[in-house]
Amino acid sequence: MSIQPFLESRDYRLRPRFHPNWEPSWIRKGMTYDEAFDLRLEDSMDIVCLADLVDAIAPDGRKVVLKRVAKGSNEETMSIRLNALDKEDPFNHLAPLLDTIDLPNDEQVILVIPCFRSCEEDPSFHCREEVIEYARQLLEGIVFLHSHNFSHRDICASNILMDSSRVVPSGFHFAAPELQEGDNCKWVKTRRRCRVRPVKYFFIDFESVSFHPEGPENARVLGLFGQYNVMPELSLSAAWTILALFRNYGGLDDFKDFFQTFCSRRPEDRPTAAEALTAFESFISAMKPHERNYLVWNKEELFHPRIIQRSLVRICPPLNRFL
Repeated sequence: MSIQPFLESRDYRLRPRFHPNWEPSWIRKGMTYDEAFDLRLEDSMDIVCLADLVDAIAPDGRKVVLKRVAKGSNEETMSIRLNALDKEDPFNHLAPLLDTIDLPNDEQVILVIPCFRSCEEDPSFHCREEVIEYARQLLEGIVFLHSHNFSHRDICASNILMDSSRVVPSGFHFAAPELQEGDNCKWVKTRRRCRVRPVKYFFIDFESVSFHPEGPENARVLGLFGQYNVMPELSLSAAWTILALFRNYGGLDDFKDFFQTFCSRRPEDRPTAAEALTAFESFISAMKPHERNYLVWNKEELFHPRIIQRSLVRICPPLNRFL
């Protein structure tokens, strides 16, 4: 990475493979790349797909993520504006912006945020109590944004991270979150989210954020892009507002029925974020204590390729190069 020396001058340390004089560890050890990959040597992991997104060690020693964006872009502007909002507000679920780094002789800037874990990674939701905590924080975060006249416009599972410091106490490899850090990476050991409550969730990716000086009640935005692409708002003829939606989990039929009431095709027929949160709290308070502890399961993971891959690799590590 050409900017590694510059980042190092700012006391940000990248992984060895990004250093100008990096020599692959498998060459030093007289191994082939396939052998190194089978052993899961740290620098054998392919992270080229994350071209504008890498992890690093910050000057204070914490693990962070560096995201390269265009200077003056909506993402830079909105990240800075949102970061200026009240961080002590318990409804603030925006990933904090720790630093911004202007790149020399470049039309780009680096945004620095904590290295959180995707809410979709292991461990999956285990019980309704975990889902309740997740949904409540999402609604709180939307209420917070709307109360300051902002809308995120791309809230989806891949844009929601969790502070996994207690869920995955061993830490995880940024490019391979199912593995721990270091050479001969071991599989991460996770704890159920309900056992280490509260787990805090954060919104990220602010490139689509809009500011509405007219107030959230009158806010309407048109567009064609978003990661949750089945919403009626993803058109040039229907107005866009935020919906809270669940993934494909079993054991949550009553939750799905409840949230379906928020999904009218006519935005004006939907509750505001604050009204949705109030309705959700009423919905939860009507549950009996044992109903909140019912187990849930991710239908997609019953035979999920990642689970099958992990099982096969544990039985025969050389299969890792083909999977």
